[in-house]
Amino acid sequence: MISRQSNLIFGLFCLVLVGCSTSAPKKSIYTQYEHAVDAYNEGRFSDAEPILRKLLADHPQFAEGWFRLGNLYVRTGQNEAAITAFKTCLRYDANHTKAWHNLSLVHLKMGVAALDEGLVRTAPNTSDYNQLLALKKAMLGVNADAAQLNKSTD
Repeated sequence: MISRQSNLIFGLFCLVLVGCSTSAPKKSIYTQYEHAVDAYNEGRFSDAEPILRKLLADHPQFAEGWFRLGNLYVRTGQNEAAITAFKTCLRYDANHTKAWHNLSLVHLKMGVAALDEGLVRTAPNTSDYNQLLALKKAMLGVNADAAQLNKSTD
């Protein structure tokens, strides 16, 4: 009986070892992130996004991943998603200055877009139109233009 139990235990032990040796090792967080950054830098946003999303599902406190995902969303015109990603980054790293910078730019960009829409829908040369125009100029600064809103930091 002892011999049979020993053989059974030994057999189970061998199965466990074989199972462990054949399973593929998980990629490290940094390897996954490097793959995502490579795809992002090559403009392959549709490849980078699922890598980042999987990485962040496994490691939700990885602030740099949230920052990169926010940048990806900015580049693909998904401003609301970018805001969420930048805010999540800042929840885990409140001192991430580039995230603060890019979050601010997205808000400004959306504000200018709202003002532009208002200017299109408001009769020119009216007090309402002039108020919208003055606000837009104040937001952009006297010598600034909308091109500055596209200068996010990576």
